[in-house]
Amino acid sequence: MINRSFLVTLLIGLFLAAIIHIGILLFAPRLSVSDAWEAVALPLEPFVAFPVRPMRPGEVFNDPDEAENATITEVLMRDLDPQFSHTICRFDLNSGPVHIQTDGFEGFWTLNLFSVGGISFFSTNEQVNAGRPPNILVTTPAQVTSLRANNSASLNNLTLVETDIVDAAVLFRAYRQHQEALPTTMAKLQSVFYCSPFQQNSGQEQEEPEAPELVVPATEAITDETPVLDPDAFLSDEPDLEAEPVSQ
Repeated sequence: MINRSFLVTLLIGLFLAAIIHIGILLFAPRLSVSDAWEAVALPLEPFVAFPVRPMRPGEVFNDPDEAENATITEVLMRDLDPQFSHTICRFDLNSGPVHIQTDGFEGFWTLNLFSVGGISFFSTNEQVNAGRPPNILVTTPAQVTSLRANNSASLNNLTLVETDIVDAAVLFRAYRQHQEALPTTMAKLQSVFYCSPFQQNSGQEQEEPEAPELVVPATEAITDETPVLDPDAFLSDEPDLEAEPVSQ
């Protein structure tokens, strides 16, 4: 007959083992991604797209302390799908919104925005975007409010991603099809994948629109009675019907 105390001890041990196992399953992926952020994204120069390649056996992530004095030309990552080519770009919203877009290739793509701790706060792909290439503006709520208030740029064609996370990175991958979807060198990659500060962000002063030049026909002379036209009238939606004709 099994000893009762032994049975209780066995059940308690199995219960604790189950809790530990569940904890490992839940927290290991998060800790792994967090380590990847520290080793992969943190050492990267902001606003520069880096090619990504799979890690070979025996390779390890770059040490962030050693990477400060090293020139990074490619990023190593684990468990990459060989059917896709990848690029990663770190960005900082402290200087203004960030514009993310691509050019020069077609096909299926996916895009993911993530931050320290492995927190993914936005993702999309070619199907969700109705076949269009990504054209994303990452911004804080305060920045997008300023953009709209100042009417600094048209936001109609942009996918707005509002976040309070200022230090983050974008991981973009494109289906290879029958050739390389993304260049494997940094120089060529910069002409295909853009991850840069928005050119018309809220921190830049907008130039006042120039008034149209008033052209007077050579056959007509300008006299003292010639009315002075308000340049703002040319900028309005309604024509200035009250302006008097030029005296002959």
